[in-house]
Amino acid sequence: MCASGIGYYGSSINDEFNEESPPFSQTFTSRVCQNWEVEANSIKQFSPTTRVVNLRFAVVLSSFGGAFPLTTALFKMYVGGSLGEGTQFLSWVSLEDTIRAIDHICATPELEGPINIAASYITQAEYTKLLAQQLQRPTIIWIPQIILRMIFGQAVDEVLFASQKVVSKKLLDSNFRFLDINVNQLIARLITELK
Repeated sequence: MCASGIGYYGSSINDEFNEESPPFSQTFTSRVCQNWEVEANSIKQFSPTTRVVNLRFAVVLSSFGGAFPLTTALFKMYVGGSLGEGTQFLSWVSLEDTIRAIDHICATPELEGPINIAASYITQAEYTKLLAQQLQRPTIIWIPQIILRMIFGQAVDEVLFASQKVVSKKLLDSNFRFLDINVNQLIARLITELK
């Protein structure tokens, strides 16, 4: 198993990506994911029967780490807000569903190659609004993309402003079902876990 990411696909406001989708754009992140998967697949030269799985993770929402505790803390301090116009899509999955998906893949030998692990997607503006409502905080701050680009450089475009509507076609076709499919309910649960 190789840990990759949905950054493989690049960014698109309009297109939906599944495992058969080619990269939409050749960003740095996309090239890194592509090269990483080529290296993982190179084991086939030496062991043709070895099953190779390239796990393409969406943003994993968890109270244990990652972006969720940080963004929650910002909102609690009344400085949370939308990134840019908020039209970019955020593909997400809960930590629990991520673990369940990996377990399912291990137990399902016919699953191989690239496998997306994404429960659903939502615009960044919608996600911001739901998080603010759960925390009973305003979303009056709007952070322009150009400001973040001036501070952090071009990488901000790929990390914070990439738009990815990712579907876990292979997992769903193998009868896997995500348990956390309502992002609002997941946000409420994770906030409770943070207390």
